[in-house]
Amino acid sequence: MSPGGDEPFTPTYAAGVLELLRGWGLVAGRVGLWDQYLAALREVERQLRTRPREWGDPTHNFHGLAMVGYQRYTPVFIVRYAVHQTHPLVFVREVVLTPGSPLAEGIG
Repeated sequence: MSPGGDEPFTPTYAAGVLELLRGWGLVAGRVGLWDQYLAALREVERQLRTRPREWGDPTHNFHGLAMVGYQRYTPVFIVRYAVHQTHPLVFVREVVLTPGSPLAEGIG
C-alpha cells in the first residue's frame, strides 16, 4: 500500500507501452499463449497497485522527481518503472519481453 496507509498505488504508463502490450496480446492469442499472457499481465498490474517497492529491485533514484526506479523480471515481461517517494504513484517507463520466453520466441 501507499506510504500513507491504505490507498493503493496508481500506475500510469509511458507513451506507447499500452499499445505495445495490446500488440503482444494479439500475438499471444495467435500463438496459443493468451492465458499465460493475460495471467502475467494481471499479476504485473496487481503488484504495481499493491506493492511496487517490494516487487521490484531498485535500480536508481530520480532525485528531481522524488521517485525511485525499479526493475522486475517475470517469465513473460521485464518491467521498468518508478515509484514516487511520498505519493501513491507508479510510472511504468518500459516493458520488454523476457528473452527466451515463449512469447518472445513466438514473435522472433
